[in-house]
Amino acid sequence: MDFAARKQLDPARRLQMLEDAEEIRWMKAYYAQVCDDKFTKDHVARPQEEIDAAVRPMVERVFAEDAVWGGSPNGEPPIQGREAIFQRLRISTWTFAMHYYVNPVIEVDGDRAHARWMLWEPCTAVDTNTAMWMSAVSEDDYIRTPAGWRLKNYVVHYKFLTPFDRPWTHR
Repeated sequence: MDFAARKQLDPARRLQMLEDAEEIRWMKAYYAQVCDDKFTKDHVARPQEEIDAAVRPMVERVFAEDAVWGGSPNGEPPIQGREAIFQRLRISTWTFAMHYYVNPVIEVDGDRAHARWMLWEPCTAVDTNTAMWMSAVSEDDYIRTPAGWRLKNYVVHYKFLTPFDRPWTHR
């Protein structure tokens, strides 16, 4: 719905749409923060117990019970369900990452929402210790539950993943 159409809506409905979009923004920021906090400032993984203690509540707060996570830059197939998502997110392919989800376009339609985010991520590969640049677009579907908004489907479309010292135009 464009802004001209939104202005025609009842003010209470417009306010609810803004609050819904803000909750979705908060969830995305929480997801990114927990993913990025798995490492120390020295680019070393935190103890697994600390990672699990942060990742488990984030997964429960952010993802729907039967959510699909298709966020791997390595071509892994999408995974489904909170427990499978927890198991995937507790292990990292990076020793450092900073997720910058920017330019959100969030469309709320009743108890469903869709958001498109641009992702810019400096990161360091765990297997090669290579500093990388990642660029992608995230397409997210959300549902409203009695406990609040939950991410139902998370799909990432990668634009490039390249070592920081090489142009992304050369693959």
